[in-house]
Amino acid sequence: MSLWTYGDPALQPQDNVLFRAQSTTNIVQGSVPWGDGNVYWDTGDGVSACCVVGANRINKVAAATEYEGQWNHYVFTKNTSANAMRIYLNGVQWHSGGGSQIIAGATTTAFNLGSHVDGIYNYDGHIDEFRLSNIERSESVM
Repeated sequence: MSLWTYGDPALQPQDNVLFRAQSTTNIVQGSVPWGDGNVYWDTGDGVSACCVVGANRINKVAAATEYEGQWNHYVFTKNTSANAMRIYLNGVQWHSGGGSQIIAGATTTAFNLGSHVDGIYNYDGHIDEFRLSNIERSESVM
């Protein structure tokens, strides 16, 4: 998943979801940032009212300039063969971590851009050029 974000500096950081796809048993979710200033990248199995249960998660605290008051380009990747999850920021790998081979491969029953699927945790800011790809991108093709 890739997208440009511009967080409202008067309202960020706060609990918000940039994108979320889910089925009855799987999720894919990105938050830039959550209220604690962390960027979260979640994939895997298990869905609960607010959080990802039993999922693969990587997260990192972001500087204010990385989520508010300017345009930033984020790319979220997951490579199940390599058991790797990555977050790229403005064309450079910003964070990575191990993941399992859990694939969010069930039929998607709901997808939201700019909020959780139940309409809460709305993103306060602008989102542009959202893209979804079925191949992992690298720094050389950002």
